[in-house]
Amino acid sequence: MKKIGIDLGTTNTVVTINDNDQIKIIPIDNDHLVPSVFYYNEKRKIKLVGKRAKNRGLMDPDNYIKSTKRSIDSPEKNLQLLIKLLVAKILPLKFFLKLKKLFTNILGMKKK
Repeated sequence: MKKIGIDLGTTNTVVTINDNDQIKIIPIDNDHLVPSVFYYNEKRKIKLVGKRAKNRGLMDPDNYIKSTKRSIDSPEKNLQLLIKLLVAKILPLKFFLKLKKLFTNILGMKKK
């Protein structure tokens, strides 16, 4: 049975798969480290995560979010972010769900 592991770091995230006791890192966008950042559109829907989000954020910093784990403990520093996305605690979950979609596509896994 295949098992997926995700280490959501403050700066980078790593996704691994354990297949018959063989652990492998899943490269996303040809890299083992995925920046823990995301980019969302005007409707507050996350569109990109990782490197693609980081690159888009350079052009549109108002819709770019980094250090999502830090925002959980420091809401006063992220008041505008809280207003935009309602609650800072949902940021890691949204990042995780978008990341899950990426690695399931890469691995050709079916959604359950």
